[in-house]
Amino acid sequence: MSDVITNFVVAVTFGIGIFVPVMVIFDNMPIAAGGGVIASILFFLYLTARSNNADKKEGTQVRANMNRYMRRFAITMTGYIVFLFGSSYLLDRVESRILSILIAMLPMIPVFYGMWAFMQWVRSLDEFQQRIQFEAIAFSLGMTAMITFTVGFLENAGIPQPGLIWVFPMIIMFWGVGQFIASRRYE
Repeated sequence: MSDVITNFVVAVTFGIGIFVPVMVIFDNMPIAAGGGVIASILFFLYLTARSNNADKKEGTQVRANMNRYMRRFAITMTGYIVFLFGSSYLLDRVESRILSILIAMLPMIPVFYGMWAFMQWVRSLDEFQQRIQFEAIAFSLGMTAMITFTVGFLENAGIPQPGLIWVFPMIIMFWGVGQFIASRRYE
């Protein structure tokens, strides 16, 4: 039962983490809310399927490492949301350029923690799981490179450019797709 609650918390914070940038960029509540809800539902379904699959295939140590990472990820996403809302609130109330830069960077604090948690999780994987993650990350790198190059070339044709804030979500999305592909390859 704790897996379901952890998956739910992680999925909801992930959805809110998607909602905020979409709201800032598009300034459209229905699009942002829809994106956040869809992201939450899809991520919850993915996590639940992964948990069920892991129960069948993986040992208790692998499950314990994944649970520890998911708790750390939930803390990261919750901290990110709190710092993002806090910095957005404070930015409108500060006139100092240096202070506004520091405030704008506040959401990076939980992101650094998340990066540390991710690295701890990767190090805890066995060689087979590390191979799957390597292939997933390589797939993500390649797909992100192709898309960003394409967007860059389209800039020469006068096509408006999306912000850099979309590169990291694209990396994460393709990493998830890459995990799916690599996992299926070894079944």
